[in-house]
Amino acid sequence: MSFVKKNFLIIFVLILSAGNLFGDAENPVIKEKKGFVALKKAFHSDWKELEISYQLEKEDTLKTGKNSTVDVMFDLVNLFRLEEMSELIVKDLPVSAEKGEGVRKLYNFSLINGTMVSKLDKLPRETRFCVESPVSIAGARGTAFVVKTNDKTTVVTALENDVEVLSREKTSKSITASPYRRVTVSDWSTVGLRAVGTGILSESILGKMAVKSVDKIKIRAEGKGSAHPEIQNRDEAKELSKKEALIEAENNLLNIISEIKIGPKKNFSDLMFEKKSEAGKLFEIVSKAKLIDTQQSHDGSISVVLELNMLELQKMVKDKMNAWKDIYKISLVEYMKQYPALARITTERAAKLDGYRRLAEKIYGTVVSSDTLVKDMVLQNDTITNVVKGIVQGAKVVETTYYSDGSVKIVMEINGVLVANKLTDVSGKDMGKNYMSSPELIDYADYRYFNIIKEMK
Repeated sequence: MSFVKKNFLIIFVLILSAGNLFGDAENPVIKEKKGFVALKKAFHSDWKELEISYQLEKEDTLKTGKNSTVDVMFDLVNLFRLEEMSELIVKDLPVSAEKGEGVRKLYNFSLINGTMVSKLDKLPRETRFCVESPVSIAGARGTAFVVKTNDKTTVVTALENDVEVLSREKTSKSITASPYRRVTVSDWSTVGLRAVGTGILSESILGKMAVKSVDKIKIRAEGKGSAHPEIQNRDEAKELSKKEALIEAENNLLNIISEIKIGPKKNFSDLMFEKKSEAGKLFEIVSKAKLIDTQQSHDGSISVVLELNMLELQKMVKDKMNAWKDIYKISLVEYMKQYPALARITTERAAKLDGYRRLAEKIYGTVVSSDTLVKDMVLQNDTITNVVKGIVQGAKVVETTYYSDGSVKIVMEINGVLVANKLTDVSGKDMGKNYMSSPELIDYADYRYFNIIKEMK
């Protein structure tokens, strides 16, 4: 295995807490594992199956297979989990830091690819916990966070307390993600900035429709799990496929809810971003959605349908929601049968305009330095506003989804290199090699990590 990367992301966890719960133990120990987990010892080329209670050493490498995980423990309350299809190198174990840093112990890991979930309840005084991964640098001041990475993109998700994210190739570029937020760092050459726009039926068209009361309206979403022929036990394979289907259905359900309009300009995603407590409530509501249908295909894959009563959402908000009938995904053909051609044209146009606006917001939220976003540069150079407008006008529609209530969702994308070049030309500021987003709301797939954190004991 080669380990050649140009840029890295490093998670620094520095908690100056009273008391040392690590005791005298310096090296982390394998606590639990599921499935097959491989170990390559320091300075060896061969891989062996990892054993429980093995004490990690510097330059050891761990690799998890499909449907496999491993929990690495520092003590009774501090540990991390390496999720399936992940690879991690132990770079440093407790060493003395340079004088004046105020750090006596350094735990440094390199996440080559995959996902690492860390639960650090109480680190000892003056201890630093680092996780390197491709693309940039991040620092976490908190107890629970997730790092997901491949060779081009890293996503850092804060579950508890704040996570500071920095760019390794340009350390002056940084942003802090608070709980229920995530930051994406990606090479400009591979990133495609995306935004979702939503259009709803006009009042003139909606006025001709029969409107249901809120307590009668249902939201439905489907999900499908993969077949698992590699698992010999059919019941286990079926259970795993169903679990995957439920996760996808829950995420699809949340995506539908996120775009439901609340008042004239806001939607549920805006509400969740403004109020972290509301995000937690909504995730909890989605997790309790009713399973109304389960189907198994001939190949063994499972499909499910979840349903949620709109009344549960109305209880969360004071403003009137744009809800008048059941909401679920339909085809364009079905849409054209239910609504006149003018409805589709005007609703798609409204979705595009909303998409342009949200894509512009994403560009304005691009991190330039620790104290500067693109939107901050507008104060010194108002030409940037016109440039951003021009950029978003060139966005491509990459996905269009139609719904039973007449609403339309459009996903728009713009090339990252184009954005970086245009911003550099108009501002005179170097955008660096990597794109860094402002903190965004986590999705339901991220929310499941809260349950994983509870499992890690």
